[in-house]
Amino acid sequence: MTTAKKGASKSTVITKAARVSTRSLVMANKNASLKDEVDAALKRLKSHATKATLDGMARYAIPSDNAYGVAMRDIKALGKELGHSQALASALWDTGVYEARMLASFVGDPAALTSAQMDSWCREFDNWAFCDAMSFNLFDHTPHARPK
Repeated sequence: MTTAKKGASKSTVITKAARVSTRSLVMANKNASLKDEVDAALKRLKSHATKATLDGMARYAIPSDNAYGVAMRDIKALGKELGHSQALASALWDTGVYEARMLASFVGDPAALTSAQMDSWCREFDNWAFCDAMSFNLFDHTPHARPK
């Protein structure tokens, strides 16, 4: 079964299976590892990738050499499904994939994020989108935001 929001393009058609939480699918197996969670998230991101989105990144001066081409609305929706997990956010960041790093801004746990982790990620920012996403979605919500 598929459903589409009114006025949605073909790329926004959502299957019933896709609406099932990625995290719940992975975590249904009690022995699921962090690597399994990362792999599931990357697979989900890839399933939403489009060439048009990838090509459009240049218009916003976002490097696309390590990107899939996933719309921000899809990254944000996946982040909401996954919930907060600092371990998952760190592992997603470590992939180096643009969308995984953006997803890290939504799944990071402000209470668990350390000042040193913030500094480490900031040193790796290579575009304005990372800076904005991390600042507005995660860093602002940590106890370290004001002192920095």
